[in-house]
Amino acid sequence: MKNRKLQRLNGYDYSQEGVYFITIIIKDREKIFGEIINSEMILNEYGEIAKKCWEGIPEHNENIILDEYCIMPNHIHGIIEVRNRHACSLQKKRNIQKIPVVIGSFKSAVTKLINRKQGFLSPTNKIYFQWQKSYHDRIVRNDVELEKIRNYIIENAENWEKDIEFKETKSKEKFMEDDIRVTGVMFYYNFVCKRKLWYFSHNISMEQNSEDVEIGKLIDKNTYKREKKQILIDGVINIDFIDGNKVIHEVKKSRAISEAGIWQLKYYLYYLRNKGVEGVTGLIDFPVLKKRERININKDDVIEIEKKLEEIKEVIKMPLVPSKIDSGICKKCSYYELCYI
Repeated sequence: MKNRKLQRLNGYDYSQEGVYFITIIIKDREKIFGEIINSEMILNEYGEIAKKCWEGIPEHNENIILDEYCIMPNHIHGIIEVRNRHACSLQKKRNIQKIPVVIGSFKSAVTKLINRKQGFLSPTNKIYFQWQKSYHDRIVRNDVELEKIRNYIIENAENWEKDIEFKETKSKEKFMEDDIRVTGVMFYYNFVCKRKLWYFSHNISMEQNSEDVEIGKLIDKNTYKREKKQILIDGVINIDFIDGNKVIHEVKKSRAISEAGIWQLKYYLYYLRNKGVEGVTGLIDFPVLKKRERININKDDVIEIEKKLEEIKEVIKMPLVPSKIDSGICKKCSYYELCYI
């Protein structure tokens, strides 16, 4: 058996008391459990199987308490609490790595029941339902964080349709196919951190918790009040705004990671020109610094962009999350806690 990189925190005892935020994803992000209609998750028969198995976890596992959870079309979010305060040393020994055992048993039960319903009982038959390997967990550190995660779970179905990032991720639902549509955010993240790109492409978004993102939105809102903003094209590129001179603008808070911003804007120009839009140029605006940088693309840029598009598709297809980059920019990243805590 090949060694598989685990998504667990190295050296952490998952049998100890604590609260854990768990995310489990269906292979290839297929929408198996139902659909979102009017901001409400409507479970189908497979979603009901997952719901019953999740709610049955405490019946099969001592010292496990379920908190908020939601079943989405292609993934599950849930909060699990491990309580060992009254357990003797022998019980604690039996509870070693409790969370991985609980999640492994849950995934196995759901897989078996769904495939049995489809009649795929033999190992030689086609497997209809599969999970993505492993799962994602986050150790909840305090009550404030717990409340934020609860709200995130409760609002998950509503945000699925309302969030701008969802509009972009709609174009990624079949990201394992050859016709992957690379969004502007994905192109930007590829220059910043491939791990961040992988998380985003798998619909694991932490931007709603990012202070830097909120500051950026505030700057955009208060600086360019008269311009038409957030122009989404084909669910692929999301232009900050465009002026009357056919100049598309990308607003950045600072020059940090400036290369990523430059290439993101070049990708916008490339995408528009491929749609037959000629004579368009770009400007990166730094309102805080009161500076701007004009952007164009040439033949060499086109070659580089097309290379990057293939590179991005390969990252998206990776079965496991890429390694951390351990850079100075990590501490300000919205995914910092997911990577380091």
